Amino acid sequence: MGDGVNVRFPFVFKVFSKDNVRAIYADALGAELDLTLGSDFTVNLNPDRPIFYSKSDPGFYCIGIHGDAIPKDAVAITREEHRALLKAQSKGKVIQADEKGYPIAVDRPQPTLEELKEMALNRRRARMATAYKPLPHCKIQ
Repeated sequence: MGDGVNVRFPFVFKVFSKDNVRAIYADALGAELDLTLGSDFTVNLNPDRPIFYSKSDPGFYCIGIHGDAIPKDAVAITREEHRALLKAQSKGKVIQADEKGYPIAVDRPQPTLEELKEMALNRRRARMATAYKPLPHCKIQ
């Protein structure tokens, strides 16, 4: 919140794109005006660090969170590649490593016969658990 004198407003979160920044000026009566980046205000962006993917410990890693704990086999990918992989995953794909260790989105594998049997057994158990519920006022002899 500004006071009309201060011109620097530090923040603790990281900003990687100018599109993620918005500044609004509010006068004493509460009327708001959107400020224009570049002419009304500036912002220092954080460097766009790569995201890493590990085949040995499947998952995404970044230096800002994981520091030196990133697996040794991790490969760097761009933020755009990361976003595309997450979008594919949200549509039912599975993320796995290719032969060089880079993440790719593939179709979810079909369940095995054993997995299908287990799913059917679990559905049967769930139906049986809800099928028999004696009424509280009835006594079964």
